[in-house]
Amino acid sequence: MWAYIFSIAILAASIYALVQGAELFINQSSALARKYHIPEFLIGITIVAFGTSLPEFIISFIAASQGNVAVSTSNIIGSCIANIGFILAVTALFGAIKINKANLKFDIPLSVFSVIIFLVILYFTNGQINWIAGIVLLVIFAAYFVLVYFREKNKSMESTPTHAKIHPFLIILSIGLIAAGGKFAVDSAIDLAGLLHISDGFAGFTILAIGSSLPELIVSVVALKNGKNALSLGNIIGSNFFNLFFIIGISSFVTTLSFNDYIYELVILVLYNLALVAAALIGKKFYISKREGLFILISYMVLIVYLFYR
Repeated sequence: MWAYIFSIAILAASIYALVQGAELFINQSSALARKYHIPEFLIGITIVAFGTSLPEFIISFIAASQGNVAVSTSNIIGSCIANIGFILAVTALFGAIKINKANLKFDIPLSVFSVIIFLVILYFTNGQINWIAGIVLLVIFAAYFVLVYFREKNKSMESTPTHAKIHPFLIILSIGLIAAGGKFAVDSAIDLAGLLHISDGFAGFTILAIGSSLPELIVSVVALKNGKNALSLGNIIGSNFFNLFFIIGISSFVTTLSFNDYIYELVILVLYNLALVAAALIGKKFYISKREGLFILISYMVLIVYLFYR
């Protein structure tokens, strides 16, 4: 009994440290960037995008370095599905998420095709991502970054002055929280999986995936409450692209990652992305309503139950 409580407490504390470290890193890095007059859009597509995906990156990288490929791969795929099935759905419960023309013409199609491209790469590599395939993923990510850079560059080149205090100690502290949180999150999740008699992969797909996706939930809900609800969708889609191409690309340099056990889940991810198109065009046009968010959330819960008993 106490072993369960101890493992859960360590896992919760680790994820909390991970999320707080990521938030602190974003705040301090953004303040530092503004101090040197770096444009807002560039901060958004680099520091904020990287910061919200830091938990997934650290967990997957540490798991890969420890040789636990199941946790590394399941956390990445699980995070991508959780971003839509859980994060987007819960955000929609706080208010309808507006889908603007940029989302419909660029973000959503990109999200659909990114998963398809990843599946095609897996087909030609027999489901294995080694460092060579990792380089291909990173090249695709770099191309995406350049595309987004020029797309956002035309919108705004202004930088907002900051009065926030920049403390080098806090930047170091944030890195320490992220590293320690990631390490203990992986170890405690594996311990908990053993106690509950579930696979490491299922623990990564559910517990770690949802926990590491909390920054996306926070950013999305805050954006929605501030009237920037279109940013909620863009943040989630950007995070998924980051997960599939950057995190997997970097992690592949540590060890070869196998995705043969997650083809079904990747197909589900494609269907979730197609569901976004349907949700936008059916019913209340260009909105993901609370009802549609609830439907997506229920489908995610059904998926988790199915994977548990599979």
